[in-house]
Amino acid sequence: MRMWPADLNDPEASSVELGALVAYLDEIVRAVDARARDRVPPLLAEPIAMHLPREVREELTLFAGQSGSGFRAPIKFLRFRYRTLQLQAAEQPAIEPQLDLGLGGGSGWSGASRGTSSGVDRDDELDAMR
Repeated sequence: MRMWPADLNDPEASSVELGALVAYLDEIVRAVDARARDRVPPLLAEPIAMHLPREVREELTLFAGQSGSGFRAPIKFLRFRYRTLQLQAAEQPAIEPQLDLGLGGGSGWSGASRGTSSGVDRDDELDAMR
């Protein structure tokens, strides 16, 4: 699997690149979940593995070298995958736009920047609207 530098100005291209990385991470997760330590080194030999942080690659190498009875999980890898999934989810367009609650600017410095001396004037306006 070959990855080229993503064009950060093109959300669609970066989404495809991130999707390829997530698919690769999912392959590693399947090997880790199955405790198939022999499947990890070939996955780390893929060129896409260079996109993993050094600590994550080292941890996966140690995981692959453990005996079959070891119960140590590659926590750094799992955290990296979780963060990557969060990034991918953030790139998805929102189903509905967020509602503007119209709560006003508050009081204090933000009220002063609008020309009011305190938030009391704004509070009176809100009470009148209720």
